[in-house]
Amino acid sequence: MAWIYLFIACLCEIAWSGVGLKYAGGGGTNLKAALLTFVGNGSALLFVMLASKSLPVSIVYPILVGMGVAGSVTIGICFFGESAHVLKIVCIALIFIGVVGLKLMEKGS
Repeated sequence: MAWIYLFIACLCEIAWSGVGLKYAGGGGTNLKAALLTFVGNGSALLFVMLASKSLPVSIVYPILVGMGVAGSVTIGICFFGESAHVLKIVCIALIFIGVVGLKLMEKGS
């Protein structure tokens, strides 16, 4: 169940950071987007705390942050016309490699 909580936390993280922040804009003048940002951030926190009850924080937090970054960049590229520079893609791949490496180290210890 902890992995499901973490997956939900990642989706919430991507929603608030990848979409909510884009539309909430200057000072939260778009109320719906500001609400999405607030609820998404709070939900991500709730689900990451639930996941952390069973999974090590050294795995949970890097996965949350890595998926948040990768998801936000992907949404920016696909929906907001941001640059899809090859170095961005390489950097996302490096994040995934780092998170997988942390998970593998966790099993090895």
